[in-house]
Amino acid sequence: MTHECAKLLDRLQIRRGGRGFYGARHSFETVAGETLDQVAVNAIMGHSDGTQAENYRHRISDERLKTVAEFVRAWLFGKPVTAAAPVLKIAEEPAGDAAASA
Repeated sequence: MTHECAKLLDRLQIRRGGRGFYGARHSFETVAGETLDQVAVNAIMGHSDGTQAENYRHRISDERLKTVAEFVRAWLFGKPVTAAAPVLKIAEEPAGDAAASA
């Protein structure tokens, strides 16, 4: 990837220090981190966080990955960028069960 990126930058005549695949990865990580979903960012980047939780995590939803990717895309192309707080969906108890557990 690094070599192909360098060839593209040469062809476009925009190659200079700090521009390239490595720089793009740094920028992606920095911007994507603003989403506050580091687990999804790590998955996209191919990073391991080394935590025990990672050993038990079998998947990350496409929605989380898409949210990170769309956030970076919006930043890159100048659209308004606002990080949405992660939403935790919890199954609601049926109305009759809520009174019984109180």
